[in-house]
Amino acid sequence: LIVGEMPRWLAEQQYIITERLNVFSLVEMEDSSFALRIAMWTDAIKLWSQHAVFGIGIGNMFLGFYELTAFEIPVRDLHNNYLGILLQLGLFGISVVAYWFVLVIRYLSMLWKDVAHKGNFYTRMTFTWGSTIVLFFIVFSVSVYWDINVFIIWWWLALAALRFLLVAHHTDE
Repeated sequence: LIVGEMPRWLAEQQYIITERLNVFSLVEMEDSSFALRIAMWTDAIKLWSQHAVFGIGIGNMFLGFYELTAFEIPVRDLHNNYLGILLQLGLFGISVVAYWFVLVIRYLSMLWKDVAHKGNFYTRMTFTWGSTIVLFFIVFSVSVYWDINVFIIWWWLALAALRFLLVAHHTDE
């Protein structure tokens, strides 16, 4: 190790972090994984436009192109669950999912309005599990499919907790 130089392992970590934080590589499509996702999403939208109302069906593969290379992938590998649902189930399916999400947010909002000022156990649990639900809505747009995502465990726990909190809150009133 020469004086003034970084240890090799530290230099490697610095390079990795710098590459991951380089927004320009995304904008200029130098990041091949990001560019591939954009190509997949674009091709998925093109395919969806041909089957807009009811989609292409669950569990199908679709063909697309990235630069000069063709790819065939399962819809679940789009890394965008909203787009995956739209492609597989069309406007009908995404409307059902959106309605369900709106109901969850409505119940969460009603519960929060009732308990936010109390500062007790219900307030903390509502905030914790409600935050998990909201985080899920965000992560859902860039994650892999529900059945293979470890985060799904927390989604179901959060929904169960929200249900128990609603029941407990109404029992206390």
